[in-house]
Amino acid sequence: IFAPGQGKVGEMECFYLPIITKSQKTGFEPTKDLVLKPGSVFANNYLVQSELGSAAFSTAYRCIDLRSEEDDEGYQDEVCLKVIKNTKDYFDQSLDEIKILQLLKDTGRVQDNNIVAMKSIFYHSEHLVIVTEPPVIGLVLAIWPEIRSPFTSSTSARKRV
Repeated sequence: IFAPGQGKVGEMECFYLPIITKSQKTGFEPTKDLVLKPGSVFANNYLVQSELGSAAFSTAYRCIDLRSEEDDEGYQDEVCLKVIKNTKDYFDQSLDEIKILQLLKDTGRVQDNNIVAMKSIFYHSEHLVIVTEPPVIGLVLAIWPEIRSPFTSSTSARKRV
């Protein structure tokens, strides 16, 4: 089993998906829809600032990474959470997006082409979440492995908590 992008056609690849759950709680969420409200803390790590936008299979939120170090001015890192809607097809499509983003990061094409960098991924409240640099603008990855156009990112955006 190989790391993403390392296997040849038909070989097995593996990436790790952390699953964040509440201690001593089992069962399903009350609804399959997930709406994050400004001011709430998601997955015990992200302070929601605002919704950036919604598309067919996801909603993007601007958040503060509460585990990031404060800079000299008291600011913490700002990130974008791309919350995938809770269906098998959207989940599967997002796994391909994760493979592409990881491959771009591993090959240095993120920096070279001004592509928004994936910081992490996790599963929480029955939703796959892709954490990227802010903001996510037009993050549509429809082909594998060819990338037709660069995406934009801003790594200097930070917020004071």
